[in-house]
Amino acid sequence: MKTLALGIALSLAPLTAATFDAASLAQVLDSRACPSCDLTGAELAETRLWKAQLAGADMSGANLAGANLGLADLTGAKLADASLAKAYLTQANFTGADLSGADLSGAVLSGAILDGAVLDAASLVAAYLELASLKGASLAGADLTGAILISVNFVAANLSGANLTEAALIGADLDSANLDGAIFCRTVMPNGEVRSDGC
Repeated sequence: MKTLALGIALSLAPLTAATFDAASLAQVLDSRACPSCDLTGAELAETRLWKAQLAGADMSGANLAGANLGLADLTGAKLADASLAKAYLTQANFTGADLSGADLSGAVLSGAILDGAVLDAASLVAAYLELASLKGASLAGADLTGAILISVNFVAANLSGANLTEAALIGADLDSANLDGAIFCRTVMPNGEVRSDGC
């Protein structure tokens, strides 16, 4: 009896893991427009969502690895713990979005707007953010190892405890940024100097 109960529980596990609304997923794939939709845990890897309208959508835990979200509107979206690894996010608008714990490793975010976004404990390893704006964003404990951060606007951003090992910050604006406990190791600073006191 216990074996039967365990089997039933295991067979239902995949069904309960993803909680997204199927109609919302169909709408996104069909029209690339679904503001405030529930896409929690949705499978959208490698999907072309160019200029998608997803403001306020809940995409927590969604798989968007390798997806094309260039010029997408994701203002106020919830992307906590989502996978955006190697996603194309050029000029996407993430203003006020929650990307805490998200995987953005290898993602292309050139020209993206992340003002006021939360990226605490997010992985941005080897991500490309040239000319991106992160004014007032929170990246506490984020991993930016090897990230390209050339001319990025970090004004008033929280980078406390962030790992900036081998990151390139040439021309970045760190005015009023919180760098308490940030790790600098072979990090190219805004003035071109290499800082390695955290190695």
